[in-house]
Amino acid sequence: MVYKTFLNQVTANIQATLGEHCRVSLERVRKNNGLLLDGVCIEQPGELIAPTIYLNSHYQEYKKGRSLEEICHLVLETYRTRCTFPDLDPSMFQDFGCLRDKVIYRLVNARSNQELLDEIPYIPFLDLAVIFCIYLAESETEQMTALIRNSHLKLWDIGLEDLEECGKQNTPKLLPYTVKSLSQVITEFSVDSPDSPSQSSDLFDSKEDFHEFPLYVLTNKRNLYGAACIRYPDAIKNFADSRNSDVLILPSSIHEVLITADTPEVDYDLISQIVYDINQSDVPIEDRLSNQVYRYCRQDGSFSIVSHCPESI
Repeated sequence: MVYKTFLNQVTANIQATLGEHCRVSLERVRKNNGLLLDGVCIEQPGELIAPTIYLNSHYQEYKKGRSLEEICHLVLETYRTRCTFPDLDPSMFQDFGCLRDKVIYRLVNARSNQELLDEIPYIPFLDLAVIFCIYLAESETEQMTALIRNSHLKLWDIGLEDLEECGKQNTPKLLPYTVKSLSQVITEFSVDSPDSPSQSSDLFDSKEDFHEFPLYVLTNKRNLYGAACIRYPDAIKNFADSRNSDVLILPSSIHEVLITADTPEVDYDLISQIVYDINQSDVPIEDRLSNQVYRYCRQDGSFSIVSHCPESI
């Protein structure tokens, strides 16, 4: 079955199962780094949230032999799980006063998200962009967020400075940062998921050059979009003070970064090349952050790019 026929049949089957009181439609959604995904959007009467269940990976399962019936069952299970999020009052989105304490920020690659950045407010940072969301709810495995667009600023009659100030206050509060040694993270990951190798461990286990450098994983308590912790007021500063040195930051993904004390022996371009190689081979496109290596200067609190790897991720 060709891809388009697969999408249409899954949509029709989900519609038939849920009945005419629901509206099931195909949607194409632009994700991080310009990735386009296809999914079924399920709208219930009177509900503000209409989840989209992506079908791209399910098509690969179908090609490997999984039946259409099984895939539709999985899609419905995913939908029912996501429906555990609380109902939201639509009127809250009209008044920024109701949302002020829910504004958070994330980091994405600027060059690979240019089309998206044309539609949303953002702040340039290194080769990245700071973007803003409304943090609505969370479950054990997911966050419910809404991306803030330029049209929202007009509706709320606010400026980028308002978002930046709210994001600075809320993001560290709602998503506190954590710093753990890489070896600790690998151990914890192995216990939780013994059959799935850690992305961070892939980055360094096979690279003998790194064994002499103690590495630490910086992320947030949810392990989602944790690279934003770079910009928390104390995260990198506290680490730098504890090591009495400047800090190198290696973008493992949009969800985490690796940090280590800077030393004269470090070859920035070599590290960056390793990050680039792993991005290309092991990190999903939608999770890639950057190929570069960043340096935090303890003396003045500034960040800089210290490598010269290809910009494209």
